[in-house]
Amino acid sequence: MPTLRGKFDEDPAATSSGRTFRLPGYGMPRLKGGGAGDELVNVRIMMPAELTAAEKELYERLRALRNRFTTRVCARIRRLATIDGLQ
Repeated sequence: MPTLRGKFDEDPAATSSGRTFRLPGYGMPRLKGGGAGDELVNVRIMMPAELTAAEKELYERLRALRNRFTTRVCARIRRLATIDGLQ
């Protein structure tokens, strides 16, 4: 992500739009010396208006993977709740 001091390459995985990061030492230089302040970076993730066929296929594959994972997790939670007598 671009900053006042150049590019910051440590974008955390699974960052959501609207999240704000504090980058210590990446802000404006202090008036009396002694380094720089912190820069606050607000993340905005924008989706393209139009997708190619290949991009649509990738999104569908990701959706299928997420649905499969979510289904497995929910089934396991239901199974554990039944064992513990919560249902």
